[in-house]
Amino acid sequence: MAKKPLALLSADWHVRKGDRVWSRLPFLEGDVSNSIYQITDIAEKEDVSHVLLAGDILEKQTQTSDVAQTLRRAMDQFERRNQAVLYVQGQHELASPPWLSAIHEWPQYAPSSPSEHLVIGDYTVFGCDYLPIDTAEETLSALPKFDILLTHQVWNHPSYLGSYGYVDTAWVPDHYKMVVTGDYHVHQAGVIDNKVFLSPGSIAMQKIDEAPDKYVYILYDDLSYKSVQLKTRSFFEVEIDTDDALEQFISAWDGDDADGIDIPLYRVRFNADLLDAKARITRCVKHQAHLYLDPYRHVVDAPDVSLSDIQKAIDNNGLVGCIKELYGDNVSVMQAAIRLIESNNVEEEIKAIFTQEDE
Repeated sequence: MAKKPLALLSADWHVRKGDRVWSRLPFLEGDVSNSIYQITDIAEKEDVSHVLLAGDILEKQTQTSDVAQTLRRAMDQFERRNQAVLYVQGQHELASPPWLSAIHEWPQYAPSSPSEHLVIGDYTVFGCDYLPIDTAEETLSALPKFDILLTHQVWNHPSYLGSYGYVDTAWVPDHYKMVVTGDYHVHQAGVIDNKVFLSPGSIAMQKIDEAPDKYVYILYDDLSYKSVQLKTRSFFEVEIDTDDALEQFISAWDGDDADGIDIPLYRVRFNADLLDAKARITRCVKHQAHLYLDPYRHVVDAPDVSLSDIQKAIDNNGLVGCIKELYGDNVSVMQAAIRLIESNNVEEEIKAIFTQEDE
């Protein structure tokens, strides 16, 4: 008999005020709602009976009305199709009562007592919110005997789910067949200690070094699964290190006028020592792309001189004269170093230097 779709699995929507993605690019908006619309459409096309949301659906514990409206529209769609929504909370929206249930009556808060049973097909589901470091091991180790764990944790595993967290995958009891987890923004599947761990990943880029391709999972009644890709904003990376490379970028630019998520995002890493590089790039691209400008400077090697020569230069010319003598070929470094030496407030001078570079 053919396997049957049971549930759509998603996590880390991070719905924000103004449908923005991050504060550094305030005009980059619409990505999250675009993905949510696709998720409701995929749930209908795949004819799933359930939607499982693994936390951080909202970005903050305090919300604005447009955030509530975005989520209500999605929940209305699931309710209209009689697709049950089960969810847990991540650290971003953790509140009591839970925000998603306060916004809409349809989604069901999955964390429950051991006597309560949430059933998907032939499988029981237990929900567990984000856990702080002081309670994570005790809580996870004592989980009741269910089949699927829906949760949102900061995991630590050398080959899966990142290695920056504090929650050990070994704390999940052996009787669980599957763990559906939020927090890790990477779409990834792995088998750990005879349990399938599924990380749907975020539905839109939450930072510049995050993978631009986003997905959801479709879970089948035999606990197999498949990935379904979302259509997301086009993302490109460019590095400009020389004047020739800058001229080539400008002359080759052939952007189109577009709207919404059809406007691409460009991360442009450029040598900050290039004359007017930031202004020239911005004038070239105009409104045809969102720019994430990422200036850098080459590491300046220390001069190949002995300590005695440095001491001699300081004795003859003073510290400022020594810097001019040894670093005179790199004007920007020399000027910044002299400003710091002559300043009465080094902290403010550093801020002023970097503010001037960003202008």
